[in-house]
Amino acid sequence: MYLLEKKLFKKIIPNRTSVCVTPMKVEITLEKLQPDVEWPQLQQLEESDKDKMNGLDKKKENLLNPFSGKSTHEWDKLTKSIKEDEEEGSIDTFFRKIYNEGDDDTKRAMIKSFQTSRGTVLSTNWKDVQHKNYEQDKTLQDKKDTV
Repeated sequence: MYLLEKKLFKKIIPNRTSVCVTPMKVEITLEKLQPDVEWPQLQQLEESDKDKMNGLDKKKENLLNPFSGKSTHEWDKLTKSIKEDEEEGSIDTFFRKIYNEGDDDTKRAMIKSFQTSRGTVLSTNWKDVQHKNYEQDKTLQDKKDTV
């Protein structure tokens, strides 16, 4: 078991926190109490650093990616666009909801069908997916198409 305790830079809305655990990562999504305040880092600053950062709280600036070269992106606009897509109910959001609310068999079926079919099939029925070989079916279909 691993425990990590950190004080966040500013306050969040606890009931809007979501956690997604996958075999490769743990993704934690937090919503700021004050969405218009930029966080230069995730953790709370030391007292000596707070004086330096007060200027950032007062000035609202568009943050630009310093590594983007000539074409600079306004990351606030990108974030806003992503949030709008999620609110509109994109297909990805729909599939995430099915996965997150599904039982273990549903999750297993979604993972196996999508991975073994190379992204062409997404099933939630483990009884159908359990013994199915999408890779072999794809190879047979490809051979039929070439004949």
